[in-house]
This record gives sequence, structure tokens and C-alpha cells, in this order.
Amino acid sequence: MDERIKAAVTKVRHYLQGDGGDLELVELKSDGTLVLRLLAPLGESDYLRAFTPDIERMLRQDVPELARIELL
Repeated sequence: MDERIKAAVTKVRHYLQGDGGDLELVELKSDGTLVLRLLAPLGESDYLRAFTPDIERMLRQDVPELARIELL
């Protein structure tokens, strides 16, 4: 997998970990879709979903050629 993607995901993980969340890289599909799993403490998933625009912005800054970002 592209090292830039791994580095970008690591940067976002550090950002989320500051608020008790985390992010797991699931796969990079052949169509350019990056699939990620958003991990949150019990009862906090809605709170962390608010970070979705920030997550996408941060990833696209480092890997602009991603076709789509899918959060599970």
C-alpha cells in the first residue's frame, strides 16, 4: 500500500486519539476508494462522526488522488 496513505492515516489517528477515538485502515479498493473504520469509545460514535469532514480534508491534503473515502 502507498506509504503516503499509511502516513496520512497515522496523522489522522493521532488527531482522533486526542479525543478518545481511533481509525483503522481496512482497505484501498482498486477504484481508489479508501475504506476506514472509525473506532470510538462506547457511546461516543456520534460525537466522533462529527470529525468526518476533518478526516476527509486531512487525508485529501496528503493523498488528493483518492477517489472516495468510506468510513465504517
